[in-house]
Parts: sequence; C-alpha cells; structure tokens
Amino acid sequence: MAISRTALTEPGKKWAGQHDRGWFQAAATSAGRASRRQRQQRQPQRQHRLHLSPWAAEAPGNAAAFAPATLPLEVTSPLVGRRIAFLGSSITYGAASLGVSFVDYLQTGAGVIATKLAVSGTTLAGPSADSYWARLQQQLPLDQPLDLFVCQLSTNDIGQGKALGQITPASQRRDFATATTLGAIEAICGYVEDHWHCPVVFYTCVTTEPDLRYQQLISGLYHLQAKWRFAVIDLSNDPTVTAWTHAQPLAMYDRIHPTQLGYRQLWTPIFQADLAAILAANPAPGEQTPASLTAFPTHAMLPFSPAPQSPGPMLALHWPQQAMPR
Repeated sequence: MAISRTALTEPGKKWAGQHDRGWFQAAATSAGRASRRQRQQRQPQRQHRLHLSPWAAEAPGNAAAFAPATLPLEVTSPLVGRRIAFLGSSITYGAASLGVSFVDYLQTGAGVIATKLAVSGTTLAGPSADSYWARLQQQLPLDQPLDLFVCQLSTNDIGQGKALGQITPASQRRDFATATTLGAIEAICGYVEDHWHCPVVFYTCVTTEPDLRYQQLISGLYHLQAKWRFAVIDLSNDPTVTAWTHAQPLAMYDRIHPTQLGYRQLWTPIFQADLAAILAANPAPGEQTPASLTAFPTHAMLPFSPAPQSPGPMLALHWPQQAMPR
C-alpha cells in the first residue's frame, strides 16, 4: 500500500525518508495555503451543520498534502468492494480534520464501499434521537447489504454522564436498557446480528491523557465480547499507537481528535490491516478461510505482521476466544 507503516518508527526518531516534523510543517504551509481561504469561506455553514472545529482548517496536520484525494487506490487490497458501515461520533466523522476520517481514506486508498453514520457529540446510549442506537435504526436501510459493521466506543458517554449499565445473561438477545452505554452496545450487536449477520468490530479512541473512566468502559466492552463475539481494535491501549501519537504532535488536533495527517499515516494502515484480517477470518459462503487464521490464541489476541514494504512494529487485534460465526 502507498501509505503504510513506514511512518511507524521509534519515538523521537524521524519518519522514513524526509518525513520529519519540519517537512510536515513545510508541507502544511506550502500545500495548504492555496485552499485555506476557500475552506474558511465555507466553514461557518459546515461548522453549524456538521459540528466541525472552527480552527481545524488552520491546523498544519490538515494541509491539502494529506487529503484523501492524494492517496492512490491500492487495487490489490482485500477491502476493494467490501461494504462496511461505520457508526460513531466525532472521531468517525473527522470533526477536527475537515470532515475527513479514516473512513474516507479507506474509501480512497482501499476501495471500501463505506456507509458513514457519524454525528459529532453523540453517545451510544439514548434516549436522544441522534444517539448511536437511534441513528442505526433510522439511517441504515435494512435491505443494504453489509460485509462488516464497525462501531466507535465513544468517549462522549463518559463526558455526558451516561450510566454504564449491566451486562445481561448470555441467553438474552432482545430488550436491552438502551439508556445505558452497555445496554446500547448490546442492542446494536443484536440488531446487526438479526438483520445482517456480519462480523462486528468495536474500536476504542486514542487519548493523549489518561482517562480512568474510559478505561472502565473499555473493560466493560471486553466483558461483552465474550457474549457477542465481536472483535476489538483497541487503539487506546496499543503501545505503538501511543508512542507514535506522542512522537508526532501534528497528528492530533487536541487530546482526542486526529488531524488528516494522523488519520492517513497511522489510523488508516491499522484499520486496513485489521479489517482485512477480520473479513478473512469470517469468510462469506463460498470463500475460503486462510489456514493461518483458522485458530486463535487462548488469550484472544491475533498478532499480524506489518506490510512487507514497511518494516514497522507489530500491532495487535483483539478477538473473542474463537472466530465469530457468520
């Protein structure tokens, strides 16, 4: 792939080639200047409607040099033509990156047919009409085919004081307390299971400062994994992601929201590799499961190697104890 783990180096060292911080600042200044005025003219209307940060256009990490349009399509990607729905809030939307997130890079660079259901500031739990649970029912047509469903574990539930809730018995597949975060997660899992029966993935958010309450929510997510058999892309607790994020400050707009640079150089390669592995482990009828993915370690972690052209650190994808049946 054109944008890969070449960028993932040890903290404090320069990126491959000339991709050090000075190069990115220069690119932000030269490549971003021409389009910045046009962005500013459009910004007030988009900001109100889409909850964009009013200063994101000025962030060096959001220069035009890092836009999805500059990412070539990898025609051999196993994600080409895959139909994937992404449900989330500001991180999935790209509130601090001009409405661009890893979802847009997956469309451009990996050929994903994406449905992006993202509204900034929203929560998994209800009863709001724009909660994850409400929007899933309202905005994703039941006759729309899906190969994979990806959901963001929002930090907004913590910030807005939503109750964590309880995990229901394994036999319960309906009637969850969707006013709580865990209840909403169970309702989402049950709804996707009923209507699409495709693999489900939850991903956690990167935070540059420790957040004990969010870690408690992540712990609850892992407890739910045993019941619902979904995969977890745990960016919040991945040491490689943490080190890279701290070493490259232009990759984050604030302590939670990535810039286009961050999405392009770090998030997209991770999602491209992990989602491909998940789909390979859950083949559609007629597809063959690769032998290397038929057995999973008992500690629910499946490591995978970096792309051959990009010798970088290992990343980990967290699985249930066995592959989720289709």
